[in-house]
Amino acid sequence: NTLPYYDVKPNTVTFVDGDNTWTEYGTALALSEPTKNGYKFDGWMDENGNIYGKVFVASQPTTLTAVYRKLGEGDGLAEETARHISLSVTTTNYCKVGDKFYFTIDCQQASYVSLQVVCNSAEYQLNVKGEDGKYSQLSSAVFMYLPNQVLMVEIKDGCYTDIFQLKITVNLV
Repeated sequence: NTLPYYDVKPNTVTFVDGDNTWTEYGTALALSEPTKNGYKFDGWMDENGNIYGKVFVASQPTTLTAVYRKLGEGDGLAEETARHISLSVTTTNYCKVGDKFYFTIDCQQASYVSLQVVCNSAEYQLNVKGEDGKYSQLSSAVFMYLPNQVLMVEIKDGCYTDIFQLKITVNLV
């Protein structure tokens, strides 16, 4: 395998994390993963809305701002805080390899649903919680959904980037 080569001159990168601001100078900068009580760190966002996780190649002077998501009901970060997804609406979440995203579907009765999951450059596994309380992999994106059943997308592997945009859309079949 050949690693990517970047012919980039060193540049200034300004980091903004709440009230804290600092500057680093270089080409490929290792990014920290700050913590904040009650929040999940989603990555560093540039002026164009691109999110970065572990490394940033500074091809021009840039400002990176820390992006956090408040933990709690509907955040999808744990089974007990599963996000409720409405039919025909796409939900978007940022994730990293190893993350699990939990959700339920706005469906009041047992129905066949079509689930579309898109996660750029990442391998993922779609799981459904059974009556035994265990998760098993779904083999098809069309299946019988039971009201309040919890689904989980696990990000297994990825390439080209370390922050992925997970998009989920659900429709009745």
